[in-house]
Amino acid sequence: MTGVQTCALPINWVDKNNLRLNRIQFFNSHDKQQLDMQFKWQKQQGYWIWKSIEASKPNSNEKTLLEYSHIKINTKLKDRSFHKRSLEKGVNYLK
Repeated sequence: MTGVQTCALPINWVDKNNLRLNRIQFFNSHDKQQLDMQFKWQKQQGYWIWKSIEASKPNSNEKTLLEYSHIKINTKLKDRSFHKRSLEKGVNYLK
């Protein structure tokens, strides 16, 4: 495809003290950086979960921010919650 750039090489930045992923840089086949993703973490009920992910393009003001909130851990979901039909119908289907 003409004009479409794909990321050929991701470089993962992992904190050596806690082994959590902090950043991913994506490069094309010409070693030009295409995307930079940075991860922020929070500890909740003894688990480390993402607080936010920010993706940006180098040399650009374009950014995407994904924030996680209202996360519930160990909610005792039943196995049927993950069947294809349940996932297609949504959470209200299970009630």
